[in-house]
Amino acid sequence: MAGAFRVSLIALAMFATATDAYVLPALLPEIAKTLGAEYRSAAQLVSAYSLIYAASIIPLAVATSRWSFRKALGLGLALFVGGCLASALATNLAVMLLARCSCGLGVAIVAPTCAAAAIAVQPPNRHGRAISIIMFSLALAMAAGLPAAAFIAALFGWRSTLLVLALLSLLALIGISAMPTPWPERRQAESIPSLAADRLLLLGFATAYLAFVGVYCVYIYFGPVFDRATAANGATVSLLLWLWGLAGVAGSLAAAWLCDRLGARTLVFATLACLGLNFIALPITGAAFGSTLAAIVVWGFSGMMLSIALQRQLIDRAPTQAAVLSACFVCALQAGIATAGGVDGALAGAIDPHQLPLLATAFLMLAIFAQWISGTMAATRPTHEPA
Repeated sequence: MAGAFRVSLIALAMFATATDAYVLPALLPEIAKTLGAEYRSAAQLVSAYSLIYAASIIPLAVATSRWSFRKALGLGLALFVGGCLASALATNLAVMLLARCSCGLGVAIVAPTCAAAAIAVQPPNRHGRAISIIMFSLALAMAAGLPAAAFIAALFGWRSTLLVLALLSLLALIGISAMPTPWPERRQAESIPSLAADRLLLLGFATAYLAFVGVYCVYIYFGPVFDRATAANGATVSLLLWLWGLAGVAGSLAAAWLCDRLGARTLVFATLACLGLNFIALPITGAAFGSTLAAIVVWGFSGMMLSIALQRQLIDRAPTQAAVLSACFVCALQAGIATAGGVDGALAGAIDPHQLPLLATAFLMLAIFAQWISGTMAATRPTHEPA
């Protein structure tokens, strides 16, 4: 019972922080108007959050990995709650910019610590389920949290949305701080150079990086890729994104079962192949609404399973370093997104957006190749040995 309650608190913390990240871009027009700023200036709120998050997550994961789960989650959630409250009460852009930096620092502590805590409270044969809980919370934030938060903002204003997210995070903070049952002890983290000496881990990060470059090559140009099926209608595009998020929720639930039974390595291969085949067909299936719906479901379902399987594969290599490895995984994700944006920008005008899924497939094939090399090496080096 205590373990289930702890997992619920972890899921609540991840849901609230992820919803905040997803919904803020949608609130920018109203935020800019309220604070008397230009839209492009208000957009720096998102950039500041992402920059602080990406730059601090690894050093903070290493630093806080020596702390108890209660202390690390308490500090991270306190920074996030404070940032949300300050954002909701901000009267100018400068104050809100600092508040968003506080949120970014808080999530940089919370995200990897939640991953490590979820694994620590589960037995080894259920680590896949533990990771899926985290990813389920993220998928649910996109599929349910984002529209609900946007609805609250439409009715009561953007400040109300941030106050609600602060309240949800505060509930998680109170539960984690006040829970009498002790959390599992944490082992001291190895250094980043020690983990970097493991070639299988590096290949795992390479697989993740290449896979996310492929996936986000299409996601960044979501509207243009599917404009034939949606007639460039914003409401229809939103419907597809909502369906994509729901499929991701289903994928996170399925991954919990498949990861623990098939193994993470097999599931990574299967989902990469499924995404590749789906993207190869997208120039054709993306032309009609019905086939587009099917392609979106396959993409969301397989993409979320891939994320869970990749993390499970990395953490299985060094289970005691889950927080640091989770932080590194997020960096691989962010680097993949940045690279995809650069590739798309460089090819803008030179390639038909409807052909971008074919380019994405090339990166997915490279990811499969990296995964194959990793599998070959794993046959002779089954466990991680600290340097």
